[in-house]
Amino acid sequence: LELPPLAVDDAHDLVRLVSGFDGDVGPWAESLVRDAGGNTMFLVELARSAGVAGGAATLDELLRRRIAQLAAPVRALLTTCAVAGRPMPLAIAAQAADVDDAGAALATLRAERLVRATGDRIEPFHDRVRAAVTDELPHDRLAAIHAALARAYHALAPDQPEPLVDHLLGAGATDEVAAPAMRAATAAAQILAFRRAADLYAIALEFGELPPAERQATLVAQAGALVNAGQVTAAAVAYREAAAQAQGEARFELRRLQLEQLLRAAELREGMALANELLAELGRTLPVGPRGVAWAVIKQRAALRLRGKRFKPRAAAALPPAAVREVDALWSIASGLAFANPALGKVVQLWHLRAALALGERSRVAQALAIEIGYLGVAGSATAKACQRAGAEAQALADELGESRLIGLVATCKGFATFLNGQWNQARHDLELGHRLMSDEGVSARWELDLNEMFHLAALYYAGETRELVRLTPLYLRDAEDRGDVYAQHGLRAWRSNQAWLVQDKPEDARAHVLGVAQA
Repeated sequence: LELPPLAVDDAHDLVRLVSGFDGDVGPWAESLVRDAGGNTMFLVELARSAGVAGGAATLDELLRRRIAQLAAPVRALLTTCAVAGRPMPLAIAAQAADVDDAGAALATLRAERLVRATGDRIEPFHDRVRAAVTDELPHDRLAAIHAALARAYHALAPDQPEPLVDHLLGAGATDEVAAPAMRAATAAAQILAFRRAADLYAIALEFGELPPAERQATLVAQAGALVNAGQVTAAAVAYREAAAQAQGEARFELRRLQLEQLLRAAELREGMALANELLAELGRTLPVGPRGVAWAVIKQRAALRLRGKRFKPRAAAALPPAAVREVDALWSIASGLAFANPALGKVVQLWHLRAALALGERSRVAQALAIEIGYLGVAGSATAKACQRAGAEAQALADELGESRLIGLVATCKGFATFLNGQWNQARHDLELGHRLMSDEGVSARWELDLNEMFHLAALYYAGETRELVRLTPLYLRDAEDRGDVYAQHGLRAWRSNQAWLVQDKPEDARAHVLGVAQA
């Protein structure tokens, strides 16, 4: 249970009760309450240790006094726990602290309420306890404890590389940190801790002397983790560095992934420059000016109508690599421009659809048909019937393939189109279905899920479903914060879902979220 801080009036009553003082405790109690920060245990200890006439010690003074009175082995175990910075097995703490009777030392620390234990894992009782210990440690002593912890983790928990990385860095042993950082990054990505995984890959890249091929692979892995954490701008930088070390098809693919992140981050100047480079390599040129764009859309739509949407399914082994490269590059540009520049994106989307149909690979065709729904939906009610036809075509193929991500993508694009057409309840139904299906696919559909959640909450707002809006907004936002997904956080805090705080009569919270995004 997460308990809130003790109310001020109740805290004053507690001080009076514990201290035995019957009168007005006044400013003396206020200083105790402020120092305890609403923590009942700390407040009781402060009140007991202080006398009305003599004044009160601060919490930090009280803690340091108590720690200084501990026996040397007990104090060593507490110091090691405080430096560790995380819950840790008692056996590791005892070995690092060189304590023989760890059970007795632990019993003393628990009785003094300086540590707490859950199962076999221990940690300081509170961050104030941790600070009271570590703030007084000289740098060389701190580094020595980190080194002892690193040795203990290496000996007793080789399957836990992440704390080993932290303690090697704390000990200054940077020449040993790259290999465990790589293992820890892989483990973090497997449990969807993508922000942490990206940081660990960065440590391996900074301190490891990696061969060129391994360094490139690590950059690609870091970029993937950043994408899944919503750090698309940083991901683009990692892809750019990896592409600089690649050749041929691999270099094109990495530049395509870089472009995808740039457009999703609305970095249009750099993104469009790279888009033009890739399109030139594919023998294509973007139209210039509003009239050129409009004329290009008319010609491409006419060509698609003449060609039709029939295609001949082809096995993956029979796909020409150059054609696959073109379809994937056009997808990256078309999907990236969907919100940044939908008029120009429409041209690329029609190129993409025709290229995907010519390629004949069914999952790519389904993906192209799905994004066709979204682009048609931009025109609103004028293209409602065309959206329905495109939706039926995409749905049929996605259902035939049976891939949750594709079925969810189709449902999400249908929801986007119905949202733009003002059909809020239908949009809500489609987006909820898309979210459920794509969530089953985990990280492979994270960007699509981010967009789905933003439009789902907006549909709830316009449909007047404020109770559900208020329920879901903090859930989606907490998940985005846990993943370190900056893209999702910005959309959830500053777009239609910002109404969730206004509905609860919290205008200051709503304003703070908007300003936080504006100043980011």
